[in-house]
Amino acid sequence: FSTKPVAARMLSSYRDLSSITETLDEVAEAEEEIEVKKRRKSSRYSLEKVPIVEGDEERKPIAMWRKAAFGFGNFSRYTVIGIQAYFLNVFLLEVAGIGTFWSGNILLVKQIYDGFTDPLVGGLSDSISTRWGRRKPWIILASIPSGIFWILQWYTPGFTQNSVAGSVTYYLLILLVFSTMNTFVSVPYNAMVPDVAVNYDDRTAVVLFQEVFGLSAVIIFSYFQAEAVEFFKDEDNDELVDYEKGYLYASYITVWAVVIPMLLAVIFVKERKFIAKDLVGNSALGRVFNWFKTFLKTLGKSLMFKEFTLIVIVFVLCMIAVYLFVNNFVLYVKYVLLAESQTSFLMLAVQATATLSIFFWAFLSKKVGKKLTFFIGCVLWIGGSIIIFFINSNDIKVFYVVCVIRALGSGVGYLIPLAMLPDVIELDRMKNGEAREGILYSLMILLQKTGVGVAITASNYVLGLAGYINPDKETVVQEEDNYQPDSVLLSFRILMTVVPVICLLLALVCISFINVSKEVLDEYEAKMEAEQRDLSFKPKPKNPPKDEHSLLAQEETF
Repeated sequence: FSTKPVAARMLSSYRDLSSITETLDEVAEAEEEIEVKKRRKSSRYSLEKVPIVEGDEERKPIAMWRKAAFGFGNFSRYTVIGIQAYFLNVFLLEVAGIGTFWSGNILLVKQIYDGFTDPLVGGLSDSISTRWGRRKPWIILASIPSGIFWILQWYTPGFTQNSVAGSVTYYLLILLVFSTMNTFVSVPYNAMVPDVAVNYDDRTAVVLFQEVFGLSAVIIFSYFQAEAVEFFKDEDNDELVDYEKGYLYASYITVWAVVIPMLLAVIFVKERKFIAKDLVGNSALGRVFNWFKTFLKTLGKSLMFKEFTLIVIVFVLCMIAVYLFVNNFVLYVKYVLLAESQTSFLMLAVQATATLSIFFWAFLSKKVGKKLTFFIGCVLWIGGSIIIFFINSNDIKVFYVVCVIRALGSGVGYLIPLAMLPDVIELDRMKNGEAREGILYSLMILLQKTGVGVAITASNYVLGLAGYINPDKETVVQEEDNYQPDSVLLSFRILMTVVPVICLLLALVCISFINVSKEVLDEYEAKMEAEQRDLSFKPKPKNPPKDEHSLLAQEETF
């Protein structure tokens, strides 16, 4: 039996031997690719799951001035946060004439509403990608409407003068609309941090700029607001202050700080191009629907991720400690210390110290680590709070000194949790293989705002139960209106000192269990890189016969 016809047929099918080699190579490559995919799917540090970010492997730190420009956007955010924290409750109580019960409920609804719209907006910015990016379009489109409703929330319309129902309805609706517009600005801005900061030290630098600009805004505009609201005298009586005009005219100035810095911030930085298989070819509505499903899944996963849950708890506790202090600060100075004329100067001392301390804490965190820095700052924060509890109206100079010490320590509450959060998100991305920074930031804000809202509302309830007396709007600056019952004065002391100390002690316990550091991140990154090198290795296919004679020789052996 001759094998020559068989060889001839094979040679007629493969006229040149290179085609045989190519075929064998393709088979070997296909088998190897199947094997690699199996190994990737079973890998704990699977790179297969990590969404593609265009140019991610070539990212380099941006110039320092661009980091500063991006951080300047926080000037807008903290102008809103600072003024509302110090003055919104005071405005509702003593200018709009709403009692402690209704003002507390308005603030609670606002905070909870904020908390639920934040994840929604975060998910939308994650899911809808445009030619201009995922985050920037929301910021640009919502900035102007947020400015308009910022002014309206400090306006006192005539129909609310003698109607509690009218006042509650008006301020609730205006605050909810403003919160919606502001959310479309602030959440996408926060979610851009991983795009701007490419490594551990970069994230600290970006957050440093954000907090310095943000706290600077609080310094400038808390002082400005305190001076502006008392600037306009009543037309019929020069001894009285027209607070309604003061708050409204102040908003005409502060609105520029609410709108302009955020628009400038996003001009000088670029977003990474995000490419994900589940976004390609889907309609915007389909992507939003997919986001809702993803959010429900992510909610449980996020709370099961220990480091994320703990850093959120730490941040919420720190913000409750901060907000209980600043929310009651103006009334505390007025009624407990009987030093309303010192309010603006005390605010200046507190906020300037807190801002300058950020530089020190950032420097220290690079030397000793973020967790130890937080512990050191909390010692000063707690110590200053305890001393404040015992200060009386004749100790105003002591109050200045102790407030500075407390403010120095409180800087860690602003810096460290927010500086650790991007590290936790990066660890989540490497460990769990998902890029979900928008949802994680939003979820953190949801829990923070809900916690702060409950705390502020409870604070107002406590004051109401203690017998807080609403001042007569016509005689609001007269000496007799500085009186409040002793039970109210004690409530102010407890709310501003005792409760914050308890929150900080709990925060210290929680942060001690968080295991995220530069070394941990480097270790995970090294494992991922090692796995990538291992997966990219492909064995060479066995060499086919080199010429026709060897092929014919093999055929002849049959």
